[in-house]
Amino acid sequence: MSMCEIFHAFNMRAQRGSIFRLKTPNLAMWGAAVLSLIMTLAVIYIPALAAMFSLSPLALREIAVSLGLSAAVIPLVELVKAVERAIENNRVG
Repeated sequence: MSMCEIFHAFNMRAQRGSIFRLKTPNLAMWGAAVLSLIMTLAVIYIPALAAMFSLSPLALREIAVSLGLSAAVIPLVELVKAVERAIENNRVG
């Protein structure tokens, strides 16, 4: 879930517009996302932290599935925004 929220943060850069059409990259957001992913993995793989949070290590396949599902929020929200824009344009036009 934490990985999903990290990816979803990119969607929130634009309420209606596509994040793929934004003209300026948000380097601070990219840095925060990378740092958050590293910290999430640290909590899972550093034994003392994993013990505090009662977590067990994930296999590489499980990490890949988690990252894939988490990243899937980006195209899903982009699709919702595209439909909202189309509906809005039909009302105006």
